[in-house]
Amino acid sequence: PRATGVHFAMSSRFWLPPLLLPLWLGLVHGACLEDAESASGGPVTLVQGGWLGSEVDCALAQILLEERVGVNVEVQAFGNDDKWPPLADGSAQCDLEVWTTSELANFAAYIDTGKVLNVGLLGIVGRNGWYFPAYCLNSYPHADNIQTMGANEMAKFFAAVNHTVWTSPWGTYDADIIRNNGWDLVAEVIEETDLLTKVDAAFSHLECILFYLWTPHYYLKKHELQRVTLPFYSDSCYELASSGGIYCDYPEEMLFKAEYPQFAAKFARPAAMLKQLSLKSQQQIDIMYDVMTNNMSVYDASCNWLRNNTLVWQSWIPARHVSDSVPLEIILPAVLGSALVFIAVGAGAIAFLLFQRRRLRVANMELQRRLSVILQVREGGLKYASLAESALQKLGILLHKKTLDEQDLRDIEVVIQLIAEKKIYEFDSQQLASVEEETRNFLMYQILPNQVLSMDSMVHHATSASTMHSYNIGTTFLTELDLWNFDVFQLKAHNRPLSTVALLVFKTHGLLEAFGIDEDILTSFLQKAEDMYQANPYHNRQHATDVVQAIHWFLLKLETANFPAIDKLAMVFSAVCHDLGHPGVNNNFLVYSGNPLALEYNDMSVLEQMHTSRAFQLLHQPEYNFLANLSRQQFRTFRMLSISLIFATDMAKHMEIISEFNTLSKLGQLDVCKDAHRLLLCKTLMKIADVSNCGRPWKTAQKWAGLVAQEFYAQGDAELTLQFEQISPFMDRRTADMAKMQASFIQFVVLPLMETVLVSVPSLEEPLQNAKFNLACWQAQSQPPASRGYV
Repeated sequence: PRATGVHFAMSSRFWLPPLLLPLWLGLVHGACLEDAESASGGPVTLVQGGWLGSEVDCALAQILLEERVGVNVEVQAFGNDDKWPPLADGSAQCDLEVWTTSELANFAAYIDTGKVLNVGLLGIVGRNGWYFPAYCLNSYPHADNIQTMGANEMAKFFAAVNHTVWTSPWGTYDADIIRNNGWDLVAEVIEETDLLTKVDAAFSHLECILFYLWTPHYYLKKHELQRVTLPFYSDSCYELASSGGIYCDYPEEMLFKAEYPQFAAKFARPAAMLKQLSLKSQQQIDIMYDVMTNNMSVYDASCNWLRNNTLVWQSWIPARHVSDSVPLEIILPAVLGSALVFIAVGAGAIAFLLFQRRRLRVANMELQRRLSVILQVREGGLKYASLAESALQKLGILLHKKTLDEQDLRDIEVVIQLIAEKKIYEFDSQQLASVEEETRNFLMYQILPNQVLSMDSMVHHATSASTMHSYNIGTTFLTELDLWNFDVFQLKAHNRPLSTVALLVFKTHGLLEAFGIDEDILTSFLQKAEDMYQANPYHNRQHATDVVQAIHWFLLKLETANFPAIDKLAMVFSAVCHDLGHPGVNNNFLVYSGNPLALEYNDMSVLEQMHTSRAFQLLHQPEYNFLANLSRQQFRTFRMLSISLIFATDMAKHMEIISEFNTLSKLGQLDVCKDAHRLLLCKTLMKIADVSNCGRPWKTAQKWAGLVAQEFYAQGDAELTLQFEQISPFMDRRTADMAKMQASFIQFVVLPLMETVLVSVPSLEEPLQNAKFNLACWQAQSQPPASRGYV
């Protein structure tokens, strides 16, 4: 069947040209119109200011004017004062971005007198102000409005930013604002490039920094920044500027467009398009981000934005008048000529198709032969391979040999030993031999904890460390529940994101009807489970909500018609409860600190056993038992599935699960109709959901990374307090590199996991592509290792 599919796919190529004839003729007609209009004149001269936003405006306008309106465009750079005379005399036609505060004198001399026209707002709102990293709100929840801070919190926040506001060398009132409000701060002047370097360093180490910035600026997309609300702006406040009396916030500026008064009379359609051109601040920021972060030229970044925002810019293009149409004597020959060309192309395609039939038949036979080979020898070694794959590789080689030598016999002995010791799905740790030491320690600690540390290397204590943090939720954002770019940080459901989202997921997949679930009891269970999540930076109700939404998305994407409803029920339930009661530290910490939980669960999957136990203890209570209508057999199946899925989130089992899935998938033996194979797929999807934040869009992934780092650093602080012999990798806030930690985790854990599943489930491409993009971003941010060591 696959071979037949390839045959059809190749053959259908040759029928497409005749079918596309009408479309192609339409394009020819459109080209004629554009060519006729392009002869109408020009050039139009646009004014470009000395900043990136103005370059973006001009690039967008130039592309559309030349390619859609049909006039030539020149872009000339001018200073703020130099541009006004050319706009007044017509040697320049339009400036798309005028900032009022820096143009007050010229505004009065040219706009107020009518020498230059104000033709409306650009749409961008510009504003200067103070910013700091958004994660600082976790420690200083009122830092976004200094006026609402208590004296104690203000003192701590100012100390955290070293009593400094890093400010620009041009046109700021920061020193006046600080002095007139009596704040214990100093305004330090710094060049923009140096400032941005400081901001990057602060984010790398999760430090607080207070600095002057403006919008639109691409750093507002690169990092999650929080603007500070200063005392409200007023005209009376700014009347004190000359005497140094400004104490209030900076004003908002509605940027506007200015043009030569006779522009519309000479260039009607270009003037109409530029008048209708309207950008939002975030749209300009998106383009600037591509230029500054993704190393694209302004032209390429603008083209990329135009390709992805067709509906936006199409509204800028003015309608064509009847007088602009092209005469019939121009169109008709082009249409007739095009028809003759397509007739010739179609005939040639048919002849070529007949010629290809024999070659395709031979190719299909070869493809069928190759598909019949189950075991294939792989070249160049195994990537993230299990010992099972190593054994299969050895057997595959032996199958092709006529005689066996001494090495072959040793290989057979190795295979027999692996099978006898039931280690066939363990990770071959020798594959990490070439990985950089700090990253190797981190990976071994995450996926092979029993091979890294011994009890003798730790100091035993019977206490755990769990730091409580403030918990904030954004605005309601349930409309994107079915999309992968769902951002749980934008969700506000009366401080109950988990129970709100989970109830919707239960309903969406028909689980209430399938199992006779009482909605009120289910809601009670979900809300109680949500309350059992602690206010950790990362392992909290928001993370559980994120995992539930990922499972929901997987179920939508997969062909789940063949999935029994009991499997779906277990997956959603497990996502809700998979981190129930998480203390904010990992299994290794609990084991090596002698925590009572580790003693209770015998050091084996301590957290996962605790999560599962508490979930079923809650479900056992009549007021929370929403599964009361399940039969005994159904409940036994549900419980077995749920335990397996929650246990799958233990990173110590990561390589075992991924290797087993990888082996079955590559051998073509994965069959979701089989209960065991379907459970393996479900466990793998649960694992992806648990780390799905690494595959979310970049801005969301950044937020999650900051929260992970906070929780890691808190555990590192606890390990230092308890005098552990070694601080866990990437958990020592004094030396850890968050970007490097994220890059390592994505490269060695997340991507292999997603790539393994993608072989069998290609519809999950979006998270994989996001993860690859995020990896590149983290690698670009990662600092070179300093002199790091373990305490």
